[in-house]
Order: sequence, then structure tokens, then C-alpha cells
Amino acid sequence: MLGASIIHRNTQQDLVVAIGVDAFGDKKVLGVQPGATENCEVVSGLLSDLQGWGLDFDQPRLYVIDGNAASRRALEKFAGAAAFVQPLFPACYGACCPQPRWLTRK
Repeated sequence: MLGASIIHRNTQQDLVVAIGVDAFGDKKVLGVQPGATENCEVVSGLLSDLQGWGLDFDQPRLYVIDGNAASRRALEKFAGAAAFVQPLFPACYGACCPQPRWLTRK
């Protein structure tokens, strides 16, 4: 899973976070990169770090992203055909159907 917005000490700082889920369902933070998922270079930097730490992008896996094009482009650049990319939130919310109440910020 890629993407997060972290609020820290009363200031908002965007961080791209890669979270892995193992066979037992345990989540592990794999890497963190300052920046936003809307920036392809930031996401590519995080994926490059993961590759340097031994993540094999040739192995087929499911990648869950926040739905923006930059994250998808970066994953396709690194994993190519081995990437099964699934947006977490469909991009059509607000355009063709109303957002669920639990997604609406207060």
C-alpha cells in the first residue's frame, strides 16, 4: 500500500509510506519518503529505495494505491507487467456518484 498524509505537531507534512502485508496479515512499514503521492519523482524515489533494499519488482504482487496517476506511473515504471495496481478509492467519487459519508472530512 502506498500513500499517506501525516499530521505532526500541528503542521501537516505529506509523507509517502509503503506498507507491506505478510501472509499472516501483519502490516510492516517498508519505507517512508517526504513528499506527496501526486509527485511521480517522490514515489519513484521510495520505490528505488525499496529496490535497493532487496524488493524484487519482477515478482507479481498486488499494489494498493490512493488512486492518483503519479503513483500508478511510478509502479508501472518499476514493476511493469508484474504490478497489479488497485486504487484504494475510485477516482469517480464526486464525479459520477456521491462520496460515502465515512470518506467525507469534517
